[in-house]
Amino acid sequence: WVNPGGFMTFENGSMVIDPVSSDYVTYEAEKYLNHEFSFKMKFEPKDGVATPWLGIALRKLIPDNYIWSGENGGLLYVIKSDIMEMQEYVAGGVNGSSAIIETVPNNFLSFGEEHTVTCGVYDTEEEGKAFWQVKVDGEVVYEKSMDYRGCYGQEGYLSFYSSGGKLTISPTEADKTALNKAISDASGLTFTAGNKYGEYPAELVENFNKAVANAKTVAAKSDITQYDADKAVSDIE
Repeated sequence: WVNPGGFMTFENGSMVIDPVSSDYVTYEAEKYLNHEFSFKMKFEPKDGVATPWLGIALRKLIPDNYIWSGENGGLLYVIKSDIMEMQEYVAGGVNGSSAIIETVPNNFLSFGEEHTVTCGVYDTEEEGKAFWQVKVDGEVVYEKSMDYRGCYGQEGYLSFYSSGGKLTISPTEADKTALNKAISDASGLTFTAGNKYGEYPAELVENFNKAVANAKTVAAKSDITQYDADKAVSDIE
């Protein structure tokens, strides 16, 4: 995680951002495109702050800078006590440096309470269009297909913002149903390495066996994310 402001800590398995004013953290280990993120989230505004807000940035280009700064860019959900904004920032100011694409009432996420949030922005088959979706506590609270101005096909980082409050991000319990089924199905298969009919290249057999072994390791853990479970299934397939 990248945290230039230095206000991030880890407490009891959760990530906490508690800045004096505002701060952000970015997960820089991997870039994402059409990806769904799920996590538990709690935002606690500080006393005396006029407009506290939190943000969830997707496809952020530069991990160690604010999404609206300089050559950075990406997509941003901004959640305030009364509204949620969908924003797009285009690198280098192409077609305008930023825009609030849409604003909707926030009648689904109460500050001071923990919620399970699932969100993503997905490229559609129609080039230049994006499908935005947010679920809170299992309910779809926002979904809409909208035009991009410059982020279609753009991979980037996941980032969280906290302004005027304490933001706590906690992992959700992963659904291992598909993972366990993939392991069960794979365990019934036997591949023989060789060059004869019915045999397979040694590298292919080795990679398959490693994927199954890794999936079993992942399934045995209690603190994996949904991404970990889904990736283990994908590696087997």
